Amino acid sequence: MTVGRWLVTTPVRTVFDCARWLSFDDGLVAVDAAAHAGLITIEELSAFVDSKRRARGLAQVRQILLLADPFAESPMETRLRLLLVRNGLPRPVSQFEVRRLDGRFVARLDLAYPDHLVAVEYDGSQSLERGEGVAQRGVSPEIRHDRQVTPPVFRVPDTAARDGVITLDGPEGHHAADVRRLRVGEPIWITDGRGTRWECTVASVRRGALDATVVRVVDQPQPQPRLVVVQALAKGGRDEDAVEAMTEIGVDEILGWSASRSVAKWTDRTQAKWQSTADAASRQSRRTWWPVVAGPLSTSEVASRLGAADLAIVLHESAYHRLSASALPDAGEVVLVVGPEGGITDDELSAFRDAGAASARLGDTVLRSSTAGIAALSAICAQTRWR
Repeated sequence: MTVGRWLVTTPVRTVFDCARWLSFDDGLVAVDAAAHAGLITIEELSAFVDSKRRARGLAQVRQILLLADPFAESPMETRLRLLLVRNGLPRPVSQFEVRRLDGRFVARLDLAYPDHLVAVEYDGSQSLERGEGVAQRGVSPEIRHDRQVTPPVFRVPDTAARDGVITLDGPEGHHAADVRRLRVGEPIWITDGRGTRWECTVASVRRGALDATVVRVVDQPQPQPRLVVVQALAKGGRDEDAVEAMTEIGVDEILGWSASRSVAKWTDRTQAKWQSTADAASRQSRRTWWPVVAGPLSTSEVASRLGAADLAIVLHESAYHRLSASALPDAGEVVLVVGPEGGITDDELSAFRDAGAASARLGDTVLRSSTAGIAALSAICAQTRWR
């Protein structure tokens, strides 16, 4: 691909080439570093490898994928993990958190064998991230070893527990069993993304899948009011940043809008990237209701959606009324329109007003397209959901 006059490669292609042309050790370091930095995911690299069946060096890349760990925080930590494995030891757990029974953080260990109460530190004990109450000669026996306070979340649409057991396979099972390396006895949450959460305990683990025993089922009503954001496309990946943050705040639906002044264009990959970003943010924020992503909508389609809403607001810098002064419904659907960096045209604003939308501004400053929706959702949630 090209950017201007420059011939460039994607992050996943660059990492793929490093993994197959560098030495095995350096290739593993490159994969770990890129995954830890968020430039790629192990799943993306694995899918890319599968698409390059005739490329040279695939055997080495596949071996590297088996040992890759996105939690490795330095090249020497990767090399130390590889040294342990090469000398016959099982694969250790990276960045293992030690906590007390009440959940208080004690220390984070580079590499650990929690079942044997053994840890390996590349930098030595002086660089441990220490919490309150760490003893000079070890940690108290009351400490519980756990990797996180809140269990990780996985989504399986149309999940059905059979005899109290849910099987996690496919991409989610691979992530749980092979990437996160969850162990028997660890707690996990499984959701259908439509309001049901199964709180489970891992019962068995195998390559690419695991079985989880259901401990409790939680049915959560959909939060009210239902929040919909019509987001104009933005360049430089800023629209994806907006999707991520809005998901964490609680948006229920995100609709891409090809506004007249949008520089970025909707492609076949846009919706998939937005949905993937929203899914990852839903996991991180432990949501039970996951947002829906759709698009692109034309201006007339946006107007139709505004006309059906219980409250429709167009964010505009020239509006007289502030969003904070708007009367918000406790239930129903609230639709917000966020324009592009170049602003909403007069014709677009007129079409939205004709559909019944009101215009409002957030404050005295002008926000970017990628931050306006985040600020507006926060203001609305402060008056409704977060009270």
